[in-house]
Amino acid sequence: MKFWRGYSTVILVAVSVPSFTCNTKFDRYPDLYEATIQDLQSGLDANEYSSVDLVTAYLARIDEVNTQGANLRAVLETNRHALEQAAALDLERRTKGKRSPLHGIPILLKDNIATLATE
Repeated sequence: MKFWRGYSTVILVAVSVPSFTCNTKFDRYPDLYEATIQDLQSGLDANEYSSVDLVTAYLARIDEVNTQGANLRAVLETNRHALEQAAALDLERRTKGKRSPLHGIPILLKDNIATLATE
């Protein structure tokens, strides 16, 4: 499954979380819970933020809801390579352009079974 490693978007294993509450660190982002792929892609196209920024914001939100506050423990695992993959996709966007509407968009999956081949 090395094919998927090279052509995957940033994948985080997660479940939908309540609305992202913007703080000053993430004020420039759209509401990450309500944002559509088109909203996120528009921000990436306009250089308002990068894929690394989006992954960082989503990981912060997962941490906020999952292990702090409500302590939901709904997200059991995230892709440990997500930030590296996001950086690679940002570089590809700058040098070659985006390859698809999902290029650089973090994707949250529920009930995905993690295996080495799917990383």
